Amino acid sequence: MTFRHLPLAVLTVLLSLTLVSCDLLGTDDDESSIVTDGVYVANQGNFGDGNGSVSLYDPNTDEVTSEAIGNLNSIVQSVALRNDRLYLAANSGGRIDVFDADDQTQQQQVTGLSSPRYLTFPDDETAFLTNQSFGGPSSVAVLDTEGSSLDMADDIEVPGTPEGITTTGDRVYAALGGFSDTSLVAAIDTDDQTLTETIDVGCAPRYTVADREDDVFVVCSDTAEVAVLDGSSGEEQVRLDLPAPSSTVGPGQPAYYAPDVAELYIVASEDQIVRVNTATNKVTATIGPLEGDEIGAIGYDAVREELYVGRVPGFTERGTVTIHARDGTQTGSFQAGVAPTYIDFRRLEE
Repeated sequence: MTFRHLPLAVLTVLLSLTLVSCDLLGTDDDESSIVTDGVYVANQGNFGDGNGSVSLYDPNTDEVTSEAIGNLNSIVQSVALRNDRLYLAANSGGRIDVFDADDQTQQQQVTGLSSPRYLTFPDDETAFLTNQSFGGPSSVAVLDTEGSSLDMADDIEVPGTPEGITTTGDRVYAALGGFSDTSLVAAIDTDDQTLTETIDVGCAPRYTVADREDDVFVVCSDTAEVAVLDGSSGEEQVRLDLPAPSSTVGPGQPAYYAPDVAELYIVASEDQIVRVNTATNKVTATIGPLEGDEIGAIGYDAVREELYVGRVPGFTERGTVTIHARDGTQTGSFQAGVAPTYIDFRRLEE
């Protein structure tokens, strides 16, 4: 008997059993896994010395290179990993440096910036960068990241002092209250690269983070709450209470979003961290008080379920990064450079 003579219902059952069997046995795709290949730590350095650097930690071998990238002649505000490239905001150097994430060799550079802060990437060809200016209007710069060159494509003037920046849908949101001089958040259209509106959130916004549901979390530095905006409209949806106003040394990295587990981690004081469920927009845990030096950066590795906290003893000595379980219990640490104030993770599929 051939398959074409079998009733349709029987064929359907046979096909279902075949699919279930494949699922139980596993496929080549099922055998692959995501691993954390490296933890990149931006060390701000001391402003007068220009000794910013990047440390690299391998959680699989516990090996650390305290100065994987150095000799920058600048303080380092932040780093961002994108397509095997490490983008570095050389703040006092007025430039963006791009390095190969594998061997940390420099690949690209854009100069002529006034005070670059943070980056966000709406796609593989474009980056938006907050760029402070103290002699004139500040801006959000638009960088063309496609190809072998890195070029300034546009410069969008914004009020206030731009700091953290994030992407959601067809908008970029930039916090404009870096020195508590405004209560505004800029909404920029990513298609025509223009300032769509400024949104008054009623507090001094220093950092913005978007989740996969297109909510934008606005972290303020002068009040113990977080404003949650609708990413498509900019309208406020809810406010989340924190135990204290968000504060990091530097200022560094006050929040980190882990999309795979729908969690946002916020530095709520010099020794406490808040965990937010971004699916429900509710605070689910307060971690700490944590012993040790003040917090300069935070990052959560959802693959290994480890919380990384940058510790800043001052700006003339090297800091550390402490590693914690989800409940805050410290499980390890490694030495970084002077003032570790930003953390990002590189992940590979094996």
